[in-house]
Amino acid sequence: MDVNMTVDEIREKMITYVEEYFCEQITNLIDMEMKDDADSFYQEFVVDGEEPEEWLFINDLNGL
Repeated sequence: MDVNMTVDEIREKMITYVEEYFCEQITNLIDMEMKDDADSFYQEFVVDGEEPEEWLFINDLNGL
């Protein structure tokens, strides 16, 4: 990432990355004819049948 990016620009870039990752994974599952898995993956991403409009990023809390 560009060190000159603002926090908002970084946030938007991360959201785009997550959306693209989910899309690629669902496409791969469908290509492998794993439609139930693709549907399950999709259901983990959507909220009430819609893609999220708001995102929350939190710090990794595993070390606490």
